[in-house]
Amino acid sequence: MTRLAELSDEGKVGLLVIAVCYAVAGISVALRFYCNSLLKSGFHADDWFILATVVTFWAAGGVSVWGLLQGNGLPEYSELAKHPGLFNQTNSYLEAIFWALTTVWLSEYFLKVSICLFYRRLLSSTVYRTSSLILIGFSTLWILGTELTNLVTCIPIRVRWHLEIPHTCNVNLNTLFLVSGIIETVIDAAVLVLPIRIVWNTSMSRKTQLTVCGIFLLRGLAVITDIVRMIFIYKPHCGTGVH
Repeated sequence: MTRLAELSDEGKVGLLVIAVCYAVAGISVALRFYCNSLLKSGFHADDWFILATVVTFWAAGGVSVWGLLQGNGLPEYSELAKHPGLFNQTNSYLEAIFWALTTVWLSEYFLKVSICLFYRRLLSSTVYRTSSLILIGFSTLWILGTELTNLVTCIPIRVRWHLEIPHTCNVNLNTLFLVSGIIETVIDAAVLVLPIRIVWNTSMSRKTQLTVCGIFLLRGLAVITDIVRMIFIYKPHCGTGVH
């Protein structure tokens, strides 16, 4: 309770956001498995990938909470640089950010694969089934490239959270976040558009087409989230991007 009471206002907001996201993700996936069980429709690959999504998301959230409590929800690097004495206090906080981001990327990959596999069960179009496999392939290349670059960019890795150690990063981390974010946004947009195009070319009534496409368009929130996140994460004048 002491740690919680010492949280800054930003830390308390962050903790609340994590708690809400935890609850929404958990309830959504639990309802999905419950409905599948109730309808006796069985469990498929997309169900297990969505389960992996929520587990890795929870893991990222747990690490973030640990970092918030250890660092008391401290401000970003630009503010910390004005108070060098706080660096030791923020090591755990920055380490948590690093591992949480690393895990969240994995969670987002599992989500993309789950959606593509789910659509493959719904849509029998040969074009879509082939295109969805290509999207899964691109998503796999994206996660491998992003994670490997993220892990080997700074040697040793601990310079990412021990700011007192001189930076030895070979790649500007801001550039990594920006490039990875752009690629992810393109993939999410493709996942959004592809099934809509297939549905629009079917023999369904126009009302049914609009209804189905409206459901698919909810995925557009992911694209908006990607763009907003890039705006907040990308700091062009923050050196290596460790902030």
